[in-house]
Amino acid sequence: MRPLLFILGALALAAAIICADCWFTVSPAARTARPYAREFVSRIEKDPRFTNIHIKVLELGSKGPVYVTGTLRSDVDAAELRRTFDLLRCPVGVSWQFVVVTNPVDSVSK
Repeated sequence: MRPLLFILGALALAAAIICADCWFTVSPAARTARPYAREFVSRIEKDPRFTNIHIKVLELGSKGPVYVTGTLRSDVDAAELRRTFDLLRCPVGVSWQFVVVTNPVDSVSK
């Protein structure tokens, strides 16, 4: 009885270690994307058009590990944001999810 419990405990411990390793291991795409995301942030952080843009590096993504979200004021700003990222020549994909607000609340006349 005691050897069976020891074997079951060892198997449970091995399974937990394997699951933890899979859970906490960073994917190669995310590892590759991190320096590009940092550079992208440094390029856009001083530009007032991109103050509402957030960049994250995620493990999973339908288009890639870089995830860009936020709001922009015009389609021109959206194109400039994409162009800035494309200039980095990042080898992994990026998921874009931003909204272009063409009629901001502060510009509505009363």
